[in-house]
Amino acid sequence: MRELIRNILQNRFAKDVLLVVSGATGARILSMAFAPFITRIYGPEAFGHLGVFTAIVEMVVPIAAMSYPIAIVLAKEDCEAKGLAILSMYIAIVFSMLIWGFLSLTSSFGFVDKRLDDFIFLIPFAVLIGATLQVVKQWNVRKKNFKLTARADVLQSLISGGAVTGIGFFYPISGVLIFFSVFKNFIHGILLAFGVNDIQCKKKMSDVDKLKELAKKYYDFPVYRAPQLFINAITQSLPVLALAIFFGSSSAGFYSIATIAIGIPSSIIGKSVASVFYERIVQAYHKRKNISEILYKVTSVLAVIGFLPFVIIFALGPEMFWFVFGEKWVIAGEYARWLSILLYFRLLSKPCINALPVLKAQRFFLFFSLVSMIARLSALFVGYFIFASDVIAVVLFCVSGSAFIVVFIMIVYSKSKNYKNE
Repeated sequence: MRELIRNILQNRFAKDVLLVVSGATGARILSMAFAPFITRIYGPEAFGHLGVFTAIVEMVVPIAAMSYPIAIVLAKEDCEAKGLAILSMYIAIVFSMLIWGFLSLTSSFGFVDKRLDDFIFLIPFAVLIGATLQVVKQWNVRKKNFKLTARADVLQSLISGGAVTGIGFFYPISGVLIFFSVFKNFIHGILLAFGVNDIQCKKKMSDVDKLKELAKKYYDFPVYRAPQLFINAITQSLPVLALAIFFGSSSAGFYSIATIAIGIPSSIIGKSVASVFYERIVQAYHKRKNISEILYKVTSVLAVIGFLPFVIIFALGPEMFWFVFGEKWVIAGEYARWLSILLYFRLLSKPCINALPVLKAQRFFLFFSLVSMIARLSALFVGYFIFASDVIAVVLFCVSGSAFIVVFIMIVYSKSKNYKNE
């Protein structure tokens, strides 16, 4: 056992994963420490308002920079990565300005709940901040600044959690939750920006011709990856919007808190491994190593690590939510029971998703995501129109989504075995 632990600690990949996991775990522990207070202060309806606002923003953020930030890690040279970062920011700024203009012109535009109309002009800022956060995150992954990433995760969670809890005692309204959901990402981006150092290049990377060259070279990201991420964001956000429309803000709040709470195991393990794994698989690609072997090992490890937490949630979801969040949140625990299945398989799919740019399979993923979205949305509508039950709608959504993810993993692994780096 000692020898095994020693080997793990001496392994660079394992050390990087453990470092990122420590930050993600610390951040989630802080979030969970604040959660029992926050859920009792604000209640399901306020979380429903937050869920609707967040769902709208998260549908737009993935396409705000046309997915060019993801290519920052893939670039072979630092100067090229710097150019991609600049390109991403230019696109995000223009995109946010267009959103602002659209919202200004459409005064009749409103949220699902009219009480959220006062926060409509926070959307452009939230989108720009979200896109900027993508850029600095990917740059820190490229430069292996995993210690900084861990510290930033913990600090932003502490600041936002403390502020929401403290202010909530005096103003327990959904506006506080919405404002700090945006401010949290702003703080996170500022903290991660300390890891961004200027790179001296022979050519000026902000030159228009150079940016056009980079945009053309990495065309598959805006053409295939951005639409795929947009479709995936719609698939994940629509349950919140559909539940708010069909069953009211409280149902949307139950779903939101369920996904936040049980997303903790997936977020801690999945994001931490994915961040390090993406950088490793890019290296393997450049060195012409066997990608399928790495993919199989990492997916297998995730399957073992994630199994027990999600089984516990499936078995004891309602009881756990009653104990931690209060009796008002028992229905959220029922949602969580079925969401645990979906999130488990979503966790297993993260290595495959990270391998897509290397495998040049983003066109396939776009088509697959579109089909998957249609199937999952159909499941939601069946739950409402045929069964008239929010719980059954969530069950059908989760089961259909899990089935598609299993098929996706099998296809990507097959592609990795047949892929040749020429």
